[in-house]
Amino acid sequence: MLDRDSVIRRHEDMRTVRQLEEGDWDDNARLMAPDQSIRNGETRRTRYDELFDSTQLYAVDNFQAGIFGQLTNPANRWIELGTEDPDFNAWQPMKAWLYSTTSLGLSSLGPAVSSFYEEIAPVYADTGVFGQGTLMQEEELGKGRIVDRALPLGQCFWDVDAHGEIDRFHREFELKGRQIKGWWGNVADVMDDRTYKIVQGVWQNPNHVQGRIGPEFGRFCSVYCSPDLKSLERLGGYYELPFHTIRWKKRSTSPYAIGPGHIARADVNMLQEMERSHLVAAQKAAEPTLLAHDDSVVNVSDVVPNAVLSGTLTEQGKQLLVPLNTAGNLQLSLDQSKQRREAIREAFYFSQMLMMQRPQMTATEYMGYEQERLRQMGPGLMRVMRMLSGFIARRLGILGRAGQLPPPPPEFVQRQAKLQVIYQSPLAKLQQVSTARATLQFANVAMQLGQVDPEALDVLDIDGTLGIVHDGFGAAPGAMRSPEDIQKRRAARAQAQEQAVALEQTGQAVSIAAEAAHAQQAGSLAKERQL
Repeated sequence: MLDRDSVIRRHEDMRTVRQLEEGDWDDNARLMAPDQSIRNGETRRTRYDELFDSTQLYAVDNFQAGIFGQLTNPANRWIELGTEDPDFNAWQPMKAWLYSTTSLGLSSLGPAVSSFYEEIAPVYADTGVFGQGTLMQEEELGKGRIVDRALPLGQCFWDVDAHGEIDRFHREFELKGRQIKGWWGNVADVMDDRTYKIVQGVWQNPNHVQGRIGPEFGRFCSVYCSPDLKSLERLGGYYELPFHTIRWKKRSTSPYAIGPGHIARADVNMLQEMERSHLVAAQKAAEPTLLAHDDSVVNVSDVVPNAVLSGTLTEQGKQLLVPLNTAGNLQLSLDQSKQRREAIREAFYFSQMLMMQRPQMTATEYMGYEQERLRQMGPGLMRVMRMLSGFIARRLGILGRAGQLPPPPPEFVQRQAKLQVIYQSPLAKLQQVSTARATLQFANVAMQLGQVDPEALDVLDIDGTLGIVHDGFGAAPGAMRSPEDIQKRRAARAQAQEQAVALEQTGQAVSIAAEAAHAQQAGSLAKERQL
């Protein structure tokens, strides 16, 4: 039902399910994200100083940077649009439309329109620590601006359908009374300086009809309400789900996922305890406990640098004040700490992320380096790409409804084709560039051999070679003419060549006829002279 009471009741049910996960999230946050609050409205001091080792913090930063650089680097054209038919994609009008539409979609992610690149990074960090991260995408009607915002885990609640897909999302946050008035106008019983809890519920609209008018017009219903304000109820809807969630490692027993932080937590806990012990051992070595036979020999205040302690030696030179020897084999413990650090780094795919940030590697090196580990990371990356696909689909929907996209070719509509997002990851680009370079090397060898034997060029398909090189180096579609234009130019060139040959043949025939006529005339003159 589309009303306040049903949303609040469902929200409390979703809270009960989520509470089963919050204990793990608390532990992960304490060790790997001390500035995160798991429960909305919870205030606690950020305590980075409670950690004895920061390996996991560096690992989370590396995980975030690796995913960002691998999938959403703003310096790269990290997506392309296409259909399921490669030949249709290669058709020049369709290819040009796909390229321009992709360019407009990527431009809408820039800082002039949205804060996507700023907000997606903390989403990746949350995914590493907690196993899930959420990005909200809202359009500000009339302002020409799209709001992209990373939502804290404390604000997010969701449920799934029978297939395990998110079909309902609730967001819980707090607003001051004056903020509520600025957003929705005057609301009864709202005090400007008081803080109120707000719940937004979004779920699939079971009564959705294309073109319907009213609060249930979209594929998703939306209700803003507050358990603190009975008068607050705002109904609406969305064409697409505005919340995009990454779930790194899904489970059949819970709508919430786990991530690298869950796997690394045992090692992180152990490392913190070991480093605490190392600090204690170092302090004991620097300031050892002293053993004295009588408390009158020396006081704690006497043990200071450059002090002269009288009475701590007998006349025979025997020490009356001896440091307690607590030295043990610390090397074994230090080796164990090193192993824990390596385990934490590997839980966050440290070596894979470093490999992804080495663009100078060839495709063969890239594919041959730790293939087994890359296969382990693949399922998680696929879920990130799936979330980004939903995000791009909504972004194109927003731009299309605003009239910001060029109309597609009529054939696209006739075929009822569907767009899909094609990711241009560093691996894919390396493979394409490697293929293009190998093709160029083959073409160069064929042309060199063609200078010795012209028949060697018979095996070389110039059109196919240029197509592979064009796609491999990522050139713009405008760099190649359409097949129709190519055929016209070749037909015109062939016709011009035929005309040139015909003219040449006509010239030769005229020359031969003239020579024959001249010879006949010369023969006639010769006969006349003889007569």
